[in-house]
Amino acid sequence: MEVLAGRYRLTERLGEGGGGTVWRAHDELLRREVAIKQLRIPPDLDDRRLAEFLGRAVDEARAAGRLSHPSIVTIHDVVGHAGRPWIVMDLVPGRSLDKIIREHGPLPSERVAEIGLAVLDALEAAHSRGVLHRDVKPANVLIGPDGRALLTDFGIAAPMGEGGASWRSSAGSPAYMAPERFRDEPDGPASDLWSLGATLYTAAEGETPFHRPTAAALVAAVLLHEPPPMARASRVLAWIVHALLDKDPARRPPPEVVRQALRAAAAPPAPAVRPARSWRLAVVAALVIVTGLAAGLGAWLLTSGRDEGGGRFAAVPDA
Repeated sequence: MEVLAGRYRLTERLGEGGGGTVWRAHDELLRREVAIKQLRIPPDLDDRRLAEFLGRAVDEARAAGRLSHPSIVTIHDVVGHAGRPWIVMDLVPGRSLDKIIREHGPLPSERVAEIGLAVLDALEAAHSRGVLHRDVKPANVLIGPDGRALLTDFGIAAPMGEGGASWRSSAGSPAYMAPERFRDEPDGPASDLWSLGATLYTAAEGETPFHRPTAAALVAAVLLHEPPPMARASRVLAWIVHALLDKDPARRPPPEVVRQALRAAAAPPAPAVRPARSWRLAVVAALVIVTGLAAGLGAWLLTSGRDEGGGRFAAVPDA
């Protein structure tokens, strides 16, 4: 097998997607196993555009390599080989969320909310360093043997420009791309949150929120249609997911509201019969959660204008 940069020996192809191919490799210098992403180069690029693409890919990988968070798969190196950049990452044991959904079906709302909290933490860490992920989807969420969720594949991550917007790009997975990207508008952190909402919808319902038979119909649905109501999700989870899928980035809930709602959705349901004292404690705990959620949502409703006109999300869900 090939050896990259004189130290990374490719041993096994792990997967392939629109952005490139991921390999298992052995780092012969540090004697450890790593994952390496071979970036896919768009066809028909002239020399100037190819140089721009490669330079930008390296810049994006370097930006993502500055991120350090328990819910982010760490990038260690970017090496050049065969005229393209290869991104060296941690090799995380476990399976991707999309494979789990395919093999076992939709997940319970509490588990979906737990995964959502981990991915939200990862996105906030990236956004705080000025980096957008731009390809949040179930295939890029890894679930480790201990159940921990990690966000991987910052291969098309982009530094945010002035005003919080990133470079424009057509890269990504259409079923999980925010509408503003199809409108060729600058995207920002709210675009990653839209993709998080689409990912959680898929995890809870077993299919994407805008599933269509053709790519053109899919794009039209993302731009023009509302997703079907969530049939399997709890009320709080369904409420926050639909709020994240708003067509207007300015009307999507901010991270603090998303976190409060996901925490409420992740709380296990109380047993039907409990001793009196435990029951009272459970009620107090539930009231604390709902009060905090209502306060956060109320502030967001007032600032976002969702309280006007009795819109879809004008009422706080029954947690």
